[in-house]
Amino acid sequence: MNIQTRIDKLLGERCDSFVHSSGLEVCVIPKKHTTLCAKISTRYGSVDSTFRRRDGELVTVPDGIAHFLEHKLFEQEDGSDAFMQFAALGGDSNAGTDFDVTSYYFTATDNYEENLTVLLDFVTHPFFNKKSVQKEQGIIGQEIRMYDDDPNWRVFFGLMQAMYKNNPMRNDIAGTVESISHITPELLYECYNTFYDLSNMLLSVCGDITVEQVAAICDKVLEQKKTDGGFSRSYPDEPREVFKKRSLEQLEVAQPLFAIGFKDVPGFGEDIVRRDFINSILLRAIFGQSGDFYTKHYESGLITKRFGASYSFLRTGAFACIEGSSKDPEAVYAAVMEETAYRKRVFFSESDFERAKKTVYSAFIQTFDSTDETAGAFTSYMFAGVHLFDIPRIISSVSYADVKECFDSLYCEEYSTLSVVDPIRKEQK
Repeated sequence: MNIQTRIDKLLGERCDSFVHSSGLEVCVIPKKHTTLCAKISTRYGSVDSTFRRRDGELVTVPDGIAHFLEHKLFEQEDGSDAFMQFAALGGDSNAGTDFDVTSYYFTATDNYEENLTVLLDFVTHPFFNKKSVQKEQGIIGQEIRMYDDDPNWRVFFGLMQAMYKNNPMRNDIAGTVESISHITPELLYECYNTFYDLSNMLLSVCGDITVEQVAAICDKVLEQKKTDGGFSRSYPDEPREVFKKRSLEQLEVAQPLFAIGFKDVPGFGEDIVRRDFINSILLRAIFGQSGDFYTKHYESGLITKRFGASYSFLRTGAFACIEGSSKDPEAVYAAVMEETAYRKRVFFSESDFERAKKTVYSAFIQTFDSTDETAGAFTSYMFAGVHLFDIPRIISSVSYADVKECFDSLYCEEYSTLSVVDPIRKEQK
């Protein structure tokens, strides 16, 4: 076993990593904290519904199958489930499926090695049959209906469906009741065997444990043979411009919700991670709650305390989002467009830039106060092709000119769209 050790004196952190003989990449960040977090993740999410398998055949599976698979993996062949095993050991476990990543994780204050053994064991030993799949279709169908009634979920996916024409990010992560009705045990095994290849996965562990302890558990649980993936992903071409300018839904809400998106282009490696921090800095400087825009429109009553701005990047897409609640979302959109036009003439000052940059840097450093946030951030950046310890250098490299160039090129009306969830009108009830 070839352990690579990286020590960052500035951060005061250490990372030990190795590639296990099974093909699994393993990273351990030892910390003398009372809580340990371990997360195993696969580069597989809801956007991966079409792929070319090892024999070269192009396969398309039902939307929602990645999320469905995440649910089913916890069930064991003997009728028990992994949640029960974690609970017996004092571990708090969960999982999540996003557009391009699925993760399984636990936090624990004791029995670290036993909990880690359970994590690696259940993720690498799937069991699906027709009866259990049919049962899960009913359970997830109820979950989908719940999402359909969640205004926050709907305003976000309204934004995705307005922003993207072909990109599978426009499809709900959980799929639809119709799409999951076509899921079979055979399809689950097909997707599992393709994307849960350990060479497509990463284990990140943060807490009071050594890399040698983690390696010993990997040796005990994982099969000692490395595979090479062999599949390829297939995504449709996506135009640069937004698909449509507006998305409108009506739900049981007290006040309209809105999400304003600016469609960016996807990327990988340092370039996209750096662009993430560039956008984080400029969004904080222009639309942060300590800035002039928020103060002016909050005091006028146009926006509420529920207002924020963020940037997201994934394998297939990237976008900035300004969201909140307002009595008049169209007026908020007009105010944002007016602000972006003004800032292209009169950009914020270099002192504002430095202040926002320091705040963003500080927020990143605070990640290391938590073992679960550290493990999560490590996975996110590694899947983007960047080591977590490189982030301080990347943030420091961002210049005032970088931020202005990004603002001028991205924050344009042609790349913008508005999603709104309105209250149901009385006459419609």
